[in-house]
Amino acid sequence: YTLTPSYDGPDVMIVKDHGFPKGEYLILENVHEDYQPYARGLIVWHVDNGMYDIENPDNPIVYNELDGYPGLVNMYGSWPENGYHYRVAVLQADGNYDLEHGYNEGDPYDVYSKCWIDEINPSRSSGEAGPYPNTDAYQHGNVLNTGVRIHDVGLPSDRLTFAVDFDSSYEASRRKLTKELLPRW
Repeated sequence: YTLTPSYDGPDVMIVKDHGFPKGEYLILENVHEDYQPYARGLIVWHVDNGMYDIENPDNPIVYNELDGYPGLVNMYGSWPENGYHYRVAVLQADGNYDLEHGYNEGDPYDVYSKCWIDEINPSRSSGEAGPYPNTDAYQHGNVLNTGVRIHDVGLPSDRLTFAVDFDSSYEASRRKLTKELLPRW
C-alpha cells in the first residue's frame, strides 16, 4: 500500500472489520510535515467510537477522557481489560505511552518507518495480551487479537509504502481494506 502525506490531502487508510467490533478501527496516516521534521513516517491511530462511561453505560464518551496504558491498575482492574483508554489514541512506535503519561506532545519515536521501528503486530496469542503497542481491539475491556500486522514501513517520503497482512481467519474480509478520504481535522 502507498499513502501520500496527510498535509497534502485527506489520504488515509482505515483498517476495520478485521476482528474489530463495530465502531473500533485503525487509521493509518503518512505524516511528512516540513515544520516538524522529526514527525515523519506512518502514524497508527486506534479509534474506539463505542466507548461509554463504565459507571454509567448510557453515557457515551465523546472526548479523550480516559487514559490507559500498560501498568495502569484501577478499581476496574488492569489495563486494557479495565476499559480505560483514549477514544482516539496514537499507537506510539516506541511503546513508552508518553502521550498518555503527559510526558510530551509527541516525539520522533512515535512514528513507524524504516528509520526506526517498521512494524506493529497483534498480540502474540489470542489468550495473552501484549506486547504493547499492538493492533488488538479492546472495546469495553474485551481484548481481541485482530490478526492485523502492519509491516515493512518504508522510508518517510511523499509516497510512504507499507504492507498489511491479516490472520487467515479474516481472509474473507481482506478486500474491505481501502483508502478512504476523511475531512481535514
